[in-house]
Amino acid sequence: MGVGEMLPPRKKPKKSGIERGPKLVWNRHRKFIRSRCCCVPGCDEGSIEVAHVRTAANSGTGIKPIDGYAVGLCHAHHMESHAIGDLTFQAKYRINLMKLAGEYVAASPDWQLRDTMRTLRDWEAA
Repeated sequence: MGVGEMLPPRKKPKKSGIERGPKLVWNRHRKFIRSRCCCVPGCDEGSIEVAHVRTAANSGTGIKPIDGYAVGLCHAHHMESHAIGDLTFQAKYRINLMKLAGEYVAASPDWQLRDTMRTLRDWEAA
């Protein structure tokens, strides 16, 4: 008789009953964002970072927004958006980051992210 035959079958742990939030990191969507240009008009910087658009509902100390609220920015513009804040950044460059994030989601190759964001929008509208 082998060692594995003497062990009792493994039991599945019980679910806690606590409802979990949506998955935050979507690697396929992040790769898609990084393959695009900086969303600031006229910027032709090559290295793109995933920059999250923060709102009162999805930000705070220790809170990270889901990747569905992300846009592509070059490093310089990403740092500037953090330094001056999203509202000032959007006014300066005359762009709507939340609208752009929605366009990224609509074009994303990750159908699971699109489905999750659709569910979140339905929940937020209720």
